Amino acid sequence: MSIRTICCIGAGYVGGPTMAVIADR
Repeated sequence: MSIRTICCIGAGYVGGPTMAVIADR
């Protein structure tokens, strides 16, 4: 869950689509 939180924070700033892909998987 920690990783997902970090990705979410980084996604909103650097990669929006990336977060969607990670969440999808």
